[in-house]
Amino acid sequence: MGIWLGNYVQLQNEITYFNFKLERLVETEEEKLRVSKEIKIREQQAKEFLLLVDSFVGLERDIILKIYVEHKKYREIAEELNFSINYIKLKVVEIKRSIKLAERLLGERNKEIK
Repeated sequence: MGIWLGNYVQLQNEITYFNFKLERLVETEEEKLRVSKEIKIREQQAKEFLLLVDSFVGLERDIILKIYVEHKKYREIAEELNFSINYIKLKVVEIKRSIKLAERLLGERNKEIK
C-alpha cells in the first residue's frame, strides 16, 4: 500500500532533517542535489498520504488521522469517538480494503493505458 503503510510523522521528521542537512551540513553541489531530491521525494509522499486521507470523510477520516498521524491505539480511538474497540477494528479493515481495491483498480487502469 505504498505511503499508506508509511509513517506520516516519520516523513515530516525526515523532511526537517534533510532541510537542516541541506542548510548546514552539505558542502558539495552534487550532495546538495542529492539531498534536495530526497526532500522532494518525501514531500511528494507526504502529499500523497494527505490526499489519500482527504479522500475519506467522517469517521473513516478521523480514524485514519488518529492511527497514522497521531499514532493512537485502537482503545484510545474508541474512547475518544465513543465506539467499541471491535467497531474501530472493523472500520480499519474496511478502510484498508477500500484502499487495496482502489490501488488494484488504478493498477489495472494504468496497464490498459500502456
